[in-house]
Amino acid sequence: MRLSRANRLESRIGQAESLSGAGLVSLSGIGPATAAWLARAGFADADALRKAGSVNAYLRCLQAGHPANLNLLWALEGALSGRDWRAVARTERERLLFAIDDLKRVMPQ
Repeated sequence: MRLSRANRLESRIGQAESLSGAGLVSLSGIGPATAAWLARAGFADADALRKAGSVNAYLRCLQAGHPANLNLLWALEGALSGRDWRAVARTERERLLFAIDDLKRVMPQ
């Protein structure tokens, strides 16, 4: 039996939720692939992501092997603040980049 496109998408979303913990893909801008990366970085659910914040989550994803890509940072901040990632990239770029630099200075190597 072939699954419809909608059913295949639901199946992929369900798989991502099981990998990433309930609720990560429910955040705007967080798709199955990002949810899987967040799970690899140790985030079980949306509450854990909220507690860590976008900058910490971004750095943990990098430590877990995610390729460096600032679009991930913009997407995480957008998901947590309820904004589109493109708006975050325009308005929050400097603040987030400085926050990354600050955290990198105090993190053990």
